[in-house]
Amino acid sequence: MVEIVVSLSLVCAAVIFWTYILSVSRDKSNTLDNDQVFSSLRASLLHNLKSDMRSSIAIKQLSENSWEIETVRLDDSATPSVEKVIYELAADGKKVSMSVDGRVKTYDFSKVLDGKRLNFKIWP
Repeated sequence: MVEIVVSLSLVCAAVIFWTYILSVSRDKSNTLDNDQVFSSLRASLLHNLKSDMRSSIAIKQLSENSWEIETVRLDDSATPSVEKVIYELAADGKKVSMSVDGRVKTYDFSKVLDGKRLNFKIWP
């Protein structure tokens, strides 16, 4: 009888330990997923912003959280034209939107910031 109780207690301890290890690994996996999403969004935003900054002829701040970049683009006939790109940080500090000719692309960091605000500024 004593051997059965000891073996059951060892099995229960092993199950509890295994459950703890799985929960910790799940938490770390979620953290890594959030880090990967943040890095991917950040890289995409920086790629577009750097491209616009390299081809810019003027940058002006429209408001505290909004900037206009005038860029030079080549159209289909290889004629240069000026295009205005507006970057805007949302009031909640978790989204950055980029608008070009009425098309808006939004980078939503709200799911990966864990309650923090995004620090996004453009200094001309």
